[in-house]
Amino acid sequence: MTILAFIAALGAGLMAFESVNNRAAALIGLWLVYVDTATVILAYQLTAANVAGHTKRPIAMAFSEVAFGLGTIIGPQTFRAQDAPSYFPARLELFVMLIAGGVFSALLWVYYRAVNARRDRRAGEYEIRDSTSAGWTDITDREDKTFRYTL
Repeated sequence: MTILAFIAALGAGLMAFESVNNRAAALIGLWLVYVDTATVILAYQLTAANVAGHTKRPIAMAFSEVAFGLGTIIGPQTFRAQDAPSYFPARLELFVMLIAGGVFSALLWVYYRAVNARRDRRAGEYEIRDSTSAGWTDITDREDKTFRYTL
């Protein structure tokens, strides 16, 4: 997800910082920005796989959906008529958001890896439950010390 976000950010950078008259850079940048579509799917899957609990998981998924919806509403609003024909502020915003998405996904990976390592070191301190009964308990990923985050 991090790699895809940075590839898309490279495309947004081509669109934002290259001359408007350089159509080849704009086209390649546009193609590279479309790579970010895959990160939406990965973000949903990462949320579903790394959140446990009968209430916590649906709420986390709903927050993901709301964030995506807000982004699709707010994003086009950055393309203002007064910025035509280059729309530099909107292109810059796209570049910054893609960089931020890549950085945050990398930080999330580091966090999940650290928590998994800590739980692996402390594995002998708690009882491992039967996997068939563990699915019926309503405990969250933070409460379940046998839960491992998917990287």
